[in-house]
This record gives sequence, C-alpha cells and structure tokens, in this order.
Amino acid sequence: MVCRTVIGEVRHALNSRLDELVESAEGCAHYRQEPRTRACRKGARVNVVFDNTINLGHIISAVGFLVGGVSVFFALKSRLMVIEVLSAGQAKVIDAIQDEIKEMRKVVQEQARFDVKLATLERDLYDLKTGRGFIFDRPFVPSKD
Repeated sequence: MVCRTVIGEVRHALNSRLDELVESAEGCAHYRQEPRTRACRKGARVNVVFDNTINLGHIISAVGFLVGGVSVFFALKSRLMVIEVLSAGQAKVIDAIQDEIKEMRKVVQEQARFDVKLATLERDLYDLKTGRGFIFDRPFVPSKD
C-alpha cells in the first residue's frame, strides 16, 4: 500500500513537471521553427554536462577505431604497391611502343623519298620516250637526212 502511494506521488510529480515543460515550450515563438530546441523558455539555460569517466565501452571503441585505421592504412599501402608495379610494367611497354613508332616514322620517310625518286624516274622516262634528252631542255627534233 505504501508503494502504491509513493508511485502515485512520483507519477503526479512527473506529470505536473511534464505539463509545465509543455506549456513553456508552447509559449515560445521559436518552438515551431526550431524543433531541436529542448527548452525555449525566456532566460532558460541549457547546462551541458560531460561525464569524465572512462569505461570498458569507451576503451573498446577507441581500440576498434585504431585497429580499423591501421588495417585500412596497410590495405591501401599494399594496393598502392601493386599499382606502382603495374605502372612500371606499363612504362616499359609504352617505351617499346614509342621506339616502334620512331622506327615506323623512319620507314615512312624513306618510303616518301622513294616515291619522289620514282616520280622523278617516271618523268625522265617520259622525257626519253617523247624525245627530250637529258642534256637539252628542248624537245628533240629528228633530222631529215
């Protein structure tokens, strides 16, 4: 019976305090605009309290963060080393391709020179067929003898 009366008194006190808080929050102009505000009474101060104790959960969380950070570091480091090895191999392939391109450029230049020489020979052959000589720059006229 004593427990019921104590519980009833606590319940009544909590309900009255809750009603006071709701009334003070409803009277505030910022209540509807900023729903994150807990107490919006004029002159009300929100006291922030930090707990300075360290328990097992804090230690486990800190160790977990450290282990996760170290594992990410080593995983990224190994991936970076693999990428460096692959890029070194690709650099060798790129150098070989550039050497081949230089050789092909030389072949194309030689072929262009050969084409010019061939065109010159064709023109000279045409000149010989039409009667022009290499010495004279005028057409050859056969004699009537």
